[in-house]
Amino acid sequence: MIKKIIGYSLLAICAYVTFLIIELPADVVWRYARPHLDPQSMPVEISSVHGRVWDGRGVVSYQGQQADLSWRLQPWRQLLGQPVLSMDVAYQGSRVSLQSGVSWSGILDLGVQGQIDLTPFNSYFARQGITLDGTVRVSDLKVRWDSEQQALLAAQGLIQWSGGTIGYPVAGQTQRQQMPGLLGVIEHQNSAVSLNVKENMASAPIIEATLQQNGQARLAVRRKLLDLAGAPWAENSTPQDVVFRIQQKLF
Repeated sequence: MIKKIIGYSLLAICAYVTFLIIELPADVVWRYARPHLDPQSMPVEISSVHGRVWDGRGVVSYQGQQADLSWRLQPWRQLLGQPVLSMDVAYQGSRVSLQSGVSWSGILDLGVQGQIDLTPFNSYFARQGITLDGTVRVSDLKVRWDSEQQALLAAQGLIQWSGGTIGYPVAGQTQRQQMPGLLGVIEHQNSAVSLNVKENMASAPIIEATLQQNGQARLAVRRKLLDLAGAPWAENSTPQDVVFRIQQKLF
């Protein structure tokens, strides 16, 4: 009789603990974890956390701007080698989805897709006198990172800008020009990540950017971009001539 009572008691305790874990409120976990986080290491502030720790919602703030955050955590998918964390960020007509998972060997896989409306971000570009509109679509951006070796193993994806009106400063005035859509192709080759911006997949790059494993970054802009923007340049040059080049150590 005593053994049955002990057995039923243990079963009840296990069931109760399981229930608490499944229904664990996200705000309780966040209130406990927040004091242990270094505010300097977090570029954003998270508030209004609610729901469960496995699937909840919150608000992300950055420089006074707020975006809605939702997530879904499924640790058991680790056994299948599938992403365990899914997140969505929504901000004034923009929405970005992220999926991530870590293998047993410490390899982080990250997938990003979504659509971003550029108009609400013009307040950040205003310091340089630049305005943009249109939308940017991120298609199947995939990144693989070795957390043990601190090395990027793979990166690929497409970034498409719908086109629109851009404004930029010229001789103290703002020049405005209607631009066609552009396509950015992200690839990883020879331990470097490259971003080639083109008019379409078959055309030659008009912007070429690379980031080496050692943190060395290079950027080259060809005259074709100025032609599209209606900016004057030397007539004896060709559309593929490099008009701007920069190289800098980022980290």
